[in-house]
Amino acid sequence: VAPYRINNNGAIETRDNPLISSEKEAQDLAEWMGAFYESRNEYKLSYRGDPALNCNDIFYLESLYDDNLMVRAEEVSLKYSGSIRGEILARRES
Repeated sequence: VAPYRINNNGAIETRDNPLISSEKEAQDLAEWMGAFYESRNEYKLSYRGDPALNCNDIFYLESLYDDNLMVRAEEVSLKYSGSIRGEILARRES
């Protein structure tokens, strides 16, 4: 099986992982990691602090450049000091 490539930069490395027991699992993992690293844009957002928002949620982000910009929440934090406010670290969903 040919190595999974995101782009032509970098080096191919071989790793042993006892949790991956087949070529299919290795290919699935490579595709999942590729999608993660392919979307390089990260967004740090401040918001009102909706407690319903969780990590791994996908939502639309308003953008001047993309009418359908979807992002996935990677980190969500809430703080309370008289009112709820929050911060989100999100990555563009490819």
